[in-house]
Amino acid sequence: MRDFRGDTGADLAQHALTVRGLRHDVRGTCLLDIPSLTLPATGATLVMGPNGAGKSLLLRVLHGLLVLALGGRTALADRAARSLSGGEQQRLALVRALATEPDLLFLDEPTASLDPAATKAIEDLLQGALLGGTKVVMVSHDPGQAKRRASDIVFLNRGRVVEHSPAGAFFDAPGSAEARAYLNGGLLV
Repeated sequence: MRDFRGDTGADLAQHALTVRGLRHDVRGTCLLDIPSLTLPATGATLVMGPNGAGKSLLLRVLHGLLVLALGGRTALADRAARSLSGGEQQRLALVRALATEPDLLFLDEPTASLDPAATKAIEDLLQGALLGGTKVVMVSHDPGQAKRRASDIVFLNRGRVVEHSPAGAFFDAPGSAEARAYLNGGLLV
């Protein structure tokens, strides 16, 4: 049994997205519990945290892909151009998303497992989208990428927002013990 509660609203003049009372339970286990989270309307927000923290789940919930799961249509989300390399598939997916000129774009590790050249190509596409006014919310495990591209960081641990701060402040002086441990390689779960 899945339980998803939360109100979302977009006020693109000030904020790209505001979430209040977001909770996601699966079979009685709370996987996300976020009382409040407001993302700025500009820049790139990167969602970081250890494996299992709830980063990808947060994006799926915010993006509405769990509505697909409940409707039995998840197979539609997994179709790919099989003849392309992994990097080409990632770029194609991103170009398809950007072709609609979205105000808000959710990306779950768009450069995972890509070589440096493919990563740069994806980051260049994202930079163009940001300059065009698209708000990007992206999951990444790559601190270098976050330092290069993020304007702010949402740091999750065990399904909760532990810290949300400007990227520079997050990397220079993280405000939580969990974030400090993560950045030092010590927070694994």
